[in-house]
Amino acid sequence: MEAGLLGNVCFSELYSKVEADFQDRLLGYHKSRREGLCIIASVILNTRSVNLMENAAALPRDIGSVDHRYQYISRVLGNPHIDTDEIMQAYVGEIFRRQCEAGETIVVALDQSKLNEGHEVLMLSVRMRDRALPVAWRVRQTKGPIGWRVQHGDMPKSW
Repeated sequence: MEAGLLGNVCFSELYSKVEADFQDRLLGYHKSRREGLCIIASVILNTRSVNLMENAAALPRDIGSVDHRYQYISRVLGNPHIDTDEIMQAYVGEIFRRQCEAGETIVVALDQSKLNEGHEVLMLSVRMRDRALPVAWRVRQTKGPIGWRVQHGDMPKSW
């Protein structure tokens, strides 16, 4: 962990817990990818926001400007070597298990949204309390809605 993270004790503790949990679930995961994902996850938990500019401003790294922090977050999240299905699979089973143990009905939703001009996201979520928790997603460059082939055949089948 960088020296800049040590300045904020609360954030440092949160980061340490997130990283330890990640390491337990994904033993041997690539170090710099793990650290990047854990820092971003900790910032999101700390800010309670998924707004990239808010998270860039709160990113506790020794990077000069908010724009450079935003670029760092974008690079980590856009890394083609990070397999989101592999990472989410390490957590999704526990989400379902906890809901079953609490006697809750597992409610899943499949939603498609326009991200921007030319990009659509198809997201599979599970309802937890009053929120939809994304567990799998696909982003596609399209000229319209994502078709049935992606909806039907491209989501993880191992859950």
